[in-house]
Amino acid sequence: MSVDWDFFFLDLPKYDFGHGEKRFLVNDIWQIRLMGNPQLFREYVPEGHHEFWAALRGLGLQPKELIVSDSHSDAYPFLIKTEIEWILHFDSHSDMYERDLGEVTAENWLLHLMEKKSETSTIWVRPKEYKEATTRKSKVFSRVAVVEMDRLEKSLRDHGVVSPEVEVSFVSRSGGWTPPWADYVFLTFLENSKAQAVIYKSDIIRPRKYDLKAAKKAYREARRTVWRRG
Repeated sequence: MSVDWDFFFLDLPKYDFGHGEKRFLVNDIWQIRLMGNPQLFREYVPEGHHEFWAALRGLGLQPKELIVSDSHSDAYPFLIKTEIEWILHFDSHSDMYERDLGEVTAENWLLHLMEKKSETSTIWVRPKEYKEATTRKSKVFSRVAVVEMDRLEKSLRDHGVVSPEVEVSFVSRSGGWTPPWADYVFLTFLENSKAQAVIYKSDIIRPRKYDLKAAKKAYREARRTVWRRG
């Protein structure tokens, strides 16, 4: 099982800032975005995370251990060594983009994995608000079922996934897609899993810095400057 923290954020056009995993896009860009719109602090926040683990436990999907990293691409080296029949993939994105396939990235790691593991299938659980196109050239997409959370139980039954055991769940913070003001909430989300968390990369236990007060001040000054010029 893999869970991306961005699964809980509304993927709407006004929040489509342009993303990536370079240091600037994981850290500094969020302060700049706040300076342009301080309301992001209240608007761009996770939803549905409180009941997530309880809902999975209701389906018998209690992971014994979490492996946690900032980048979802870090799931690849763990899962490539594991015998897997089905992957439950909770994510706003398929992570199966067919570009730059020479390198495993957060955008294509699952495609790489399924091309290497021809016997593995995926149930991609995505938010209702997100409608990424699922038509791709790769043949692996014939082994991908796309559902929403309220249809997961039926999908598991339909595909014969009965009494699944989840030894390990990989969880990514995806700091290039999720804001620093949700970092403490993310850590609470991990605790609520009731699983033992194994931190794979130490940077995610240090919430990123941002300054809402400074962002509001910069926003007001910018508006005054525009008003004077107008």
